[in-house]
Amino acid sequence: MKYIIVFLFLQVILSAFAERSDRTTRTQINQCNDAELRLVYVSDEPDRSNIHTVLADGSSNTELTADESYNQSPMWSPDGRRIAFTSDSEGNWDIFVVNVDGSDLQNLTIHEAEDTNPVWSPDGKKLAFVSNRDGDREIYVLDMAESELTNVTENPTDDFLPRWSPDSKQIAFITNRESEYGIAILNLDNGNILSFGSTSQVNDIAWSPDGSQLVFGSNASENWEIYTIDTDGQNLQNLTNHSANDLEPRWSPDTSKMLFWSGRDDNLEIFVMNKDGSDVQNLSRNLNTDIGGTWSPTGSHIAFESTRLQDGTDLWVMTTDGLDAQMAANDVVNFSYQWQPCPIL
Repeated sequence: MKYIIVFLFLQVILSAFAERSDRTTRTQINQCNDAELRLVYVSDEPDRSNIHTVLADGSSNTELTADESYNQSPMWSPDGRRIAFTSDSEGNWDIFVVNVDGSDLQNLTIHEAEDTNPVWSPDGKKLAFVSNRDGDREIYVLDMAESELTNVTENPTDDFLPRWSPDSKQIAFITNRESEYGIAILNLDNGNILSFGSTSQVNDIAWSPDGSQLVFGSNASENWEIYTIDTDGQNLQNLTNHSANDLEPRWSPDTSKMLFWSGRDDNLEIFVMNKDGSDVQNLSRNLNTDIGGTWSPTGSHIAFESTRLQDGTDLWVMTTDGLDAQMAANDVVNFSYQWQPCPIL
């Protein structure tokens, strides 16, 4: 009986410690300061493009790939310490990784095929990317610790645009294996694929932070609308249902809202709505073109691209009420930017 009591006591202590540790991690994330986080972006230069990072106020701009090649699609590692990207600096498209200070640049794929669009798993252990090394576009997963590369889709049709589930156990992607393009989800544990059927063209996919839904843009209704669907393929909902084009939805960090851009006010603007599609608001309210849009990890700022100062596209940051907009970097490649994740200490 004494041993049972001791065992139960230890369980209580360990449970309390785990809860405190989890609460501490969440607190560290919540207390993350947007002013100290960097934005990664791609510079739009004649005959080349390079990876930069910059603080939200436009200071401390650092060029990470100062060469004459095209460097694209930068993606932060979940710990905010490294950046994966695509580059043709060695003659063809490969996946590279570099530290946030520009050190330790590595070519991860080294292959004559085209390897593009790297995406980190949320646990930071793997990279998914798209390659045509088997003759068609497939999704490959690279185990970063073991350097093991696996073709996880392995199908004679096109599979691309991989998006990891929050638990790093599934990948949503676009495929035409059912003759028309649609969304599918791959279970990495058993290899099973759940296809949602044709969704016409899709311009992006994002998991809800709790992993229960996907949000995506589709032109299935002849113009671009924003939809959600449960990850079991049920409950398809058109959230926007508007005659204008609505594109590139993004969940807010607290899952209560959606960010998107639209031409519904006669020019392209950044909008926000509740996750059920209600209470649509124009955030950018500017006569120039404002597109893209991504939430900061704290949910208190939005990075977007705008032509409000010139014909070219610049990177801007505003608060989530649409105020205090300021330019962070000029001449950026469209949709090339991403906030640095909050460091988890």
